[in-house]
Amino acid sequence: MRSLISEKEKTDRKRVVVDTSILISAVIVDGSYRKLLHKLLAADFELCIPQEVIDEFQEIIKKDKFRKYEPIFVEIFEELRKSSILLPYPSTYKFSLEKNKEDEGIINCCAENKVEYLITSDKNTVGKYNGLTVIFAQEFYSLFLTN
Repeated sequence: MRSLISEKEKTDRKRVVVDTSILISAVIVDGSYRKLLHKLLAADFELCIPQEVIDEFQEIIKKDKFRKYEPIFVEIFEELRKSSILLPYPSTYKFSLEKNKEDEGIINCCAENKVEYLITSDKNTVGKYNGLTVIFAQEFYSLFLTN
């Protein structure tokens, strides 16, 4: 029997973004980050992927040391693409990050698109930004994905 998701249930789903470092780790190691991605896809979250993360991910995976991971990269990327919402580059940069300039784009994109959680492994970006909580992967997992 097929269940239909109501419009109210769709809007109640929390929007989540996984940063590039988590995606790369999920490709390289069949471990906790890959498990996190699979659980996110199966759970009741609205997984979003900023264009900036896609661009950065594709650049990194082209490097010689990552070539051997291409089949799993393609598999994970296709699964994410089918199940996720693509977010454009931010139209404004409201937040400035002195310690981590390279993450300004993703933080501003998430805040602008009403993403509730950005899952990261980067201690320099953890914090709150206008409704966006940047959280370590392990903490997010224990809060929302443990059964």
